[in-house]
Order: sequence, then C-alpha cells, then structure tokens
Amino acid sequence: MYFNIQIKGLDELERSFGKFAGMARTEFGRAMVISTNKIKTDVQNTITSKGISNTGQLRRSVQVLKASFDEGRVGVGERYGLYVEGGTMPHFPPVAALERWAQTKLGISGLGFVIALKISREGTKAQPFVEPVFKKDVDFVLKQFDNANLKLVRAMGD
Repeated sequence: MYFNIQIKGLDELERSFGKFAGMARTEFGRAMVISTNKIKTDVQNTITSKGISNTGQLRRSVQVLKASFDEGRVGVGERYGLYVEGGTMPHFPPVAALERWAQTKLGISGLGFVIALKISREGTKAQPFVEPVFKKDVDFVLKQFDNANLKLVRAMGD
C-alpha cells in the first residue's frame, strides 16, 4: 500500500525556466523530500498514537519510497497495513498471530482462537492511519511547492 504525490506540468514549467531548469529540479526536489518525510513521520506517529502497532513492525515499515522533483511515494511495507487501514470482512485469521497479539497487548494467553472466532463473524474495524494523514498534510505539501516556486521567481528577477 502506498500513496503517491505527483506534480503534473513540471516538465513544461522546467522548459520555460531555461537556464533555471537545474535550480527548478533542485527546489522542487527539496520540496518533495520535505513533503514525503513529513507524511512518513506523521503516518508513523498516527500508528503510535492510535496504538495500532503491537510490535512496532507496522510503524517501521512506513518508508519514503521515492522523492524526486516531480513524484513522491510514501509506502507501508507490511501487507497487513492495508487490512488495518480499511478493515476486513468476516474471515478466519491465523490463530497463532492473534495469540501473540493477545499475549503482548493484553497480557493474557489462550485468547487467539476466541478472537479468531469473533473476527470470523464480524471482520475487523477500519483503523485508518494513512489516508487521514495524507488529507491533513495536503496543505503542508502545497506550501512546500509554493515556496519552491517563490524561490525560483525571485531568482529569475535577480
């Protein structure tokens, strides 16, 4: 699971900058690095604050996969992150994993099968941790690119 930031029209803008094309790539690249790192950190902090990650594995799997001048990608490496984000329909999950979860999270052993039965009847509730961050951070991302544009316009006036 990953979210993409893609800036359309930068190729044309870059060509119009002429000798400032290299500066444009640098400034937009910097804006993308700042943006993707903020999103990554905010997703990780959301996982922690919501108490979603039992072992820290999900939190550690959040990475910036790409940060170039025109595209940024922040992804969640753990496959189960998708199921945490969106919830699941009723299914019978692996009992051993639930047993470990109950022992670590609740301090009680022997609950894996009981929890699996509940999930088989009700599914799991969505615990969004990526999409809310992406929506919250959109203004921050736009501000980074506004700042990059401003720097370029000022440089062109010098």
